[in-house]
Amino acid sequence: MRDFNVNGEIVGRPGQAVNVQSLTQKYPIGMKYETWGKTYRYCRANAAIAVAHRCAFNLATAPWTGADDGFSIGSGGGGAGTITGSAGDVKVQIASATHTRTLDEFQGGILNAFPTATPNQVWQFRVIGNDLNKDAGVLLFDAYIDPPLPIDMAAVPIDMLPSPYMNCADDGTTSLTVVAVPELIITSGYFFWGQTRGPCYVSGYGATTVNQRTISANIPGGGSEAYATIGKQCIGWLIPGNAADDDSTIMLMLE
Repeated sequence: MRDFNVNGEIVGRPGQAVNVQSLTQKYPIGMKYETWGKTYRYCRANAAIAVAHRCAFNLATAPWTGADDGFSIGSGGGGAGTITGSAGDVKVQIASATHTRTLDEFQGGILNAFPTATPNQVWQFRVIGNDLNKDAGVLLFDAYIDPPLPIDMAAVPIDMLPSPYMNCADDGTTSLTVVAVPELIITSGYFFWGQTRGPCYVSGYGATTVNQRTISANIPGGGSEAYATIGKQCIGWLIPGNAADDDSTIMLMLE
């Protein structure tokens, strides 16, 4: 019997503990585990995370153009990515840009379809996984989605991007988004549980100010800068009443 249900949530305790990393993937990317006021998501490190309890960033960046950034395809419904399938299909065909896809690169990701016949309609799907490319020319590949297609689609423009938990890293710039906080040091290419909500110590750079309440992500690392700082992402609020110090025990709020 599996320890998770059809809604992508752990029942009981996971086989891979939150303080253990794994070279072998044990759960679908983005799976949720909740315990005693804390929420975790199953993540993959695209680069090493060298400090425990440091904010992990999503490396998949915008824009998603025909040139492709190595992670995503399409560009707001007007790019090189398209979807083809019939109403009721959960297996659909994707035409990509020049980037050759790897197996399940988009697992847990998002697919937005923009039918030109109904320009005000946008259809959104969860990506269960994807196959390898079928050829070396147009670079067609199959993807598996949920829910099924509601209508027939023939070369409908799409945005298709991987799960924010698929390409995590330790460091970043002000343009990258914090998605989770791991419990331990993570090796590149390994899978881990990243915390997204609840009480959490976040390794930060710089001191909090007197009576500071809202915490934002510092670059690189944790959270200690004022939320008003331009380009900083709000990640939660400071739990203890504080003088000026380095304590970053916060109520994490990443989802």
